[in-house]
Amino acid sequence: RSARQGSRVTVYDRAGTTIERIDADGFLDDLTLSPDGRLVAVMKRSPVSRDGGDELDVWRLDLERKIFDRVTYGESDDDPVFSPDGARIAFAHDGDLFAKPANGSGEPVLLVKKAFDIVTNDWTAEGTIVFTDIADGNEDLFTIGANGGGTEPRRLTKTPFAERNAVVSPDGRWLAYASDESGDMQVYVTAWPSLDGKWRVSNDKA
Repeated sequence: RSARQGSRVTVYDRAGTTIERIDADGFLDDLTLSPDGRLVAVMKRSPVSRDGGDELDVWRLDLERKIFDRVTYGESDDDPVFSPDGARIAFAHDGDLFAKPANGSGEPVLLVKKAFDIVTNDWTAEGTIVFTDIADGNEDLFTIGANGGGTEPRRLTKTPFAERNAVVSPDGRWLAYASDESGDMQVYVTAWPSLDGKWRVSNDKA
């Protein structure tokens, strides 16, 4: 639907049965669940910005109370991911990487300036944020410590292909990501954090 029509969050149980439908007054995208499963961080687009255009911000949805609360006010904020304890949210603002408390308090903290356009992927148990950016004309994977601290991002991939949608496994042993190196987007797994070895685990377009 368009921003002016609204969107709906639908919650399913593990058997695929619908257990909840929650309507919103603007277009939603980039949904991510908190570690305890009680909250959703989501990009919400609403046509209510100060200059009359569409507004793009990160909101927090309480699944039990069915209430949306605003987290950011940058009007160009998306791609949210929760910290492992659910206390903070990392997100992209105008392509740069920021983090702030998940309750919406305080000011965002800049972690990384974009090379082209950062997309937040994951926040690992050891306190590392995985993200993509375009370098040398290709979409590659990077990491940065969750506290920033002026350190330079670690570049995980440097290929002529696009790598994206990276997620570290719950046990911290594997990194899954999508790559188009075969000609189509497929899912690959590599050891984490060493990146030793690489195995393709999908056969269809990802």
